[in-house]
Amino acid sequence: MAYIGIDLGTTYSRVSVIEDGKPVVIVSDDGKYIIPSAVAYCSTETLVGNLALAADTDISNVLYDSKRLIGCNVLNGAFLPDEGSFLSFRVETRNRVVGYVLNAGQRNERFLRPEEVSAEILKKLKMIAERYLPEKEVTGAVVTVPAFFNNDQINATIRAIQMAGLDLKYLLEEPTAAAIAYYNKMKITDSTIMVFDWGGGTLDISIVEIKNEQFDVKSVCGDAHLGGQDFDERLMKYVIEEFKKSNNYDMLRRPKLIKRLRRACKEAKETLSFQMESWNVKLDINDDTKVNVKISRSNFNQLCEDLFDKAMRMVEKALRTAQISAEQINNVLLVGGSTRIPKIQELLSHKYGQTKLRYDTNPEDAVAHGAAIIADALEIYTQIMMILMILMILMILTILMILMILTILTILTILMIILLMDILVERYIDYQTMNRNGLKLERFQKDEVVSDREVFKSCLCFNPSAPVDNRIPQIADMNYGRLDHSLIVANGKLYAIGGFLDGIFCNSIEEYDPQTNEWREVRILFYRPDPPEWRDYASVTYFKDKLYYLGGRDPNIRQNTNQVDILTDGQWQTGPDFPLPIEQAQAITCDNTLYVIDGFVSKKIYRLTDDEREWVEIEELPEQRGSFGVASLNGRIYITGGLSDGVLKSCLCFDPSAPVGNQISRIADMNYVRYDHSLVAENGKLYAIGGFKNNKKNDGLYYGINFCDAIEEYDPQTNEWREVGKLKFEESDSEESDSE
Repeated sequence: MAYIGIDLGTTYSRVSVIEDGKPVVIVSDDGKYIIPSAVAYCSTETLVGNLALAADTDISNVLYDSKRLIGCNVLNGAFLPDEGSFLSFRVETRNRVVGYVLNAGQRNERFLRPEEVSAEILKKLKMIAERYLPEKEVTGAVVTVPAFFNNDQINATIRAIQMAGLDLKYLLEEPTAAAIAYYNKMKITDSTIMVFDWGGGTLDISIVEIKNEQFDVKSVCGDAHLGGQDFDERLMKYVIEEFKKSNNYDMLRRPKLIKRLRRACKEAKETLSFQMESWNVKLDINDDTKVNVKISRSNFNQLCEDLFDKAMRMVEKALRTAQISAEQINNVLLVGGSTRIPKIQELLSHKYGQTKLRYDTNPEDAVAHGAAIIADALEIYTQIMMILMILMILMILTILMILMILTILTILTILMIILLMDILVERYIDYQTMNRNGLKLERFQKDEVVSDREVFKSCLCFNPSAPVDNRIPQIADMNYGRLDHSLIVANGKLYAIGGFLDGIFCNSIEEYDPQTNEWREVRILFYRPDPPEWRDYASVTYFKDKLYYLGGRDPNIRQNTNQVDILTDGQWQTGPDFPLPIEQAQAITCDNTLYVIDGFVSKKIYRLTDDEREWVEIEELPEQRGSFGVASLNGRIYITGGLSDGVLKSCLCFDPSAPVGNQISRIADMNYVRYDHSLVAENGKLYAIGGFKNNKKNDGLYYGINFCDAIEEYDPQTNEWREVGKLKFEESDSEESDSE
């Protein structure tokens, strides 16, 4: 039995569970923690999430925004006037229900209620949870909804949950879920907090008073037409108008182009939210027509000024409803992806003060975490009730049988007394016999130590080619006894490193020479200083006797940084700043030059100048990719696999000696898609080892993701990949191991 928490969002959805006492968002089968809230109705199947967005079908049959439509009976209440022009699907009102029209005007035309679309998304989330929990059955769910949903919207959401085959245990308001996640992590008491939940489609604001571990919701307000999509569409409108001025081309007549434009504008919004001051929206329409519109952060703020004003008016409304002032708010909890926009953080900081804004929980995951916490509490309550019921039944049975049990106990007591008397008599006879024969009896004390764990310094050598009786001779002892240490082979000698002796770390490194059968101490381990700060997703590399610590996510502002720290001669120093904030970049040395491949943020390759004072941009990758493999071979850098819109098997070769603009070329694809894998260069060839791939039926799952067990070899001479082995994870039987 397992209960799950679901955040059913306008643009993205998540499913979460409690694991080791902490809420975690479950990764989907494409390796991502979120799934787009989109459904594609193809001729033979129904696809959900990223597969829906990439489906090869009529774009009007790819449906989204069901959360905005659900429970509406008037079309004007579902979308604002400017929003309709950007919709790629058809929406109508039939029988006082707003819904989607598939295959409009055709023989197979079909009308879909929004709850039917939401049900497909919920089915997908349930399937992800069941794959993650293969030994448990998902029997209940806690689902979140906006705090301002009316009865029609709530009832329609409940119907969607039932259609998905889920047993609804609790319908939880999204701001309350975020407050619960925040309370669970920070353990605050006697505090008044404002939950500012700004997601992809809606804005939810709640003021909650936490006192004596009780939650008292003071006010709730929100806007069903104010979210991240509104920012995307504001940028889309600006790009369309700017492009039309110089090209006299109306993109609104091209639905597929509008779909690509929406994705590009969403990328621009997210990039401007991560310390980038400007970004170019680029699209290729045809060989002669290309879109390239520059948008600065100040321009973005100006275009969306009225949206920010609406959000702050909602803040004032929440305070008036709760009848409290801004000074009485102790903390402002930022929830939802739209709270990453710097302008709204600036406005809230002016209103409440920077110290009251809380980034302690992931804005996108807070609602799902709160739902998982409530689901876990309900699951425990159900289990306790079942145990109490079983105990009650047992108590009744005990009362009915107590007379018979007393009778049986009396008989057993008499038999045990007789048996003990026989044993005592027998022991007395044995004692007398031993004394007559001069034997000595000793009593064993309970607190006496019989054996202790001994730490050895003795060593053995196993020689399979020797005769059976002489295969394991003893060799020279080490100078120090040690356990849990490392033993490595290098240049025909053995090296014993580290380990423990009597609970104390052994900092000695010893070398063993098989020719002389002697151990000698060659070095003492010592500790290097920690870096100035620990940053998530930072890159680390060793170059010219220095340790480089590049980029990553700053723990104080929870945003990427361009900081570079260098460890040299036992001291950390500040290095040359990177041109832009980065995370998950790959650093690699080729021909005594340090390169950094930023495939996740900018898609650029950078080089450290010879004087080590500056980073220079030298090339751009053809597509965005992260978690890829990288290796240097024969003066070239190879990039394999990784994550983009899906898991890749394509490979690239970067040749620094080639002319600029032609330094990156595509090589043969691997036989398997994979990411987070190892790429090793050895004997003039490349080897791709391990990693993760797409999920397939009947494959073994590793935390919900398929592990790629294939080892592939790439020969640059033939430009071919071939499978050369499989990784195996087997537990051998102890008896079989002994026989071998």
